[in-house]
Amino acid sequence: VFHEKPNRVFVRSLVVTDKHARLLHFACAGSQVTPPIDIHRHPATFIRLNVGPSSTNECSVGLGDSIQWTVFNGRKPTAL
Repeated sequence: VFHEKPNRVFVRSLVVTDKHARLLHFACAGSQVTPPIDIHRHPATFIRLNVGPSSTNECSVGLGDSIQWTVFNGRKPTAL
């Protein structure tokens, strides 16, 4: 992901089983893993973990604002 998206600062992934969930956070500096969260005892936390990646704020989903793309005809140009 970091190779294909140069403006990517971090990547988050959610691993879910029938009883638990874990959030994985990968960044250039390293990775972090949360302890298992019981999704039946803490449903609000589980919902927040699922809704978080749908944010419209690019910085909060891991996209850096130091690289700006130019849009032509409604699309980002591909690299040559």
